[in-house]
Amino acid sequence: MIIKNKIAIIGNFDGIHIGHRRILWYALKRGKELNYKTLAVSFNPHPQAYFGKKIKLIQPVEDKVKMIKDMGIDEVSILDFSEVVHLSPEEFIDYLIDKHNIKAIVVGDEFRFGKNRGGDLSYLRKIGRQKGISVKGVKVFRIFGEKVSSSRIREYLLNGELQRARLMLGGFYTYKSIVIKGRGVGRKLGFPTANLKYDENFLLKEGVYITKTLYKDRYFNSLTHVGTVPTFNHSEKKIETLIFDFNEKIYGEEIKIFFTDRVRDIESFDNPESLKEAIKKDYDYAISFINDY
Repeated sequence: MIIKNKIAIIGNFDGIHIGHRRILWYALKRGKELNYKTLAVSFNPHPQAYFGKKIKLIQPVEDKVKMIKDMGIDEVSILDFSEVVHLSPEEFIDYLIDKHNIKAIVVGDEFRFGKNRGGDLSYLRKIGRQKGISVKGVKVFRIFGEKVSSSRIREYLLNGELQRARLMLGGFYTYKSIVIKGRGVGRKLGFPTANLKYDENFLLKEGVYITKTLYKDRYFNSLTHVGTVPTFNHSEKKIETLIFDFNEKIYGEEIKIFFTDRVRDIESFDNPESLKEAIKKDYDYAISFINDY
């Protein structure tokens, strides 16, 4: 059996933002020219999480893998970071060569690798020359002079700055989960919602958002509340989505929410009727926003 040569793209790739895509697109183009298979190499857990830093991921690993493959990359290898963290830069490259028959590597030009992040692009080129591997460093992508990075996107999302995050992501921030049974407060107010568990990796600032909800290959306009409900002294954070023109019971079903715009902060109202009026106002604003979009 002939084992085909591969061009590898190495990185954390959290969020698959427009900078990541630039690197992946270059590898696809170069792989086609050389008749190499393309391989994206990433890590789990995230290196920062492995070293004890609390980090919220922009997307689950399985979503990252799907997005990379949807771009046309042939293979995705998610390495157990604990198995490679102690390898020197040269040992790490040898590991990839032995495992995947790599003949070319593409990385961002700020790429660091190996034990204690001891290798950089210059050192990678040196190793490449020794081992007959071509190396390409793709320049960091910038928007209005600002470097596009997963860490910057996280900051924007945590601050509720959806539009800035969207520019860097090249798409909407999304969240998917299974619909669970809630307290029924929305239904009593005349606005029945689909309730989702609040995951510890959820990145958005608490508030009310205009959203799109994907359910069984159908998209619906929606309004999503993220956080606590102080009016009823509910201190547990939740994600509740009011899906427009929708009356199906979907407990136990998976939905995916696309966050498009932020409406307001969480507020505490004096009584349920005041909360109902606020939700109606949010709903009317969302309809107007959607019609003008």
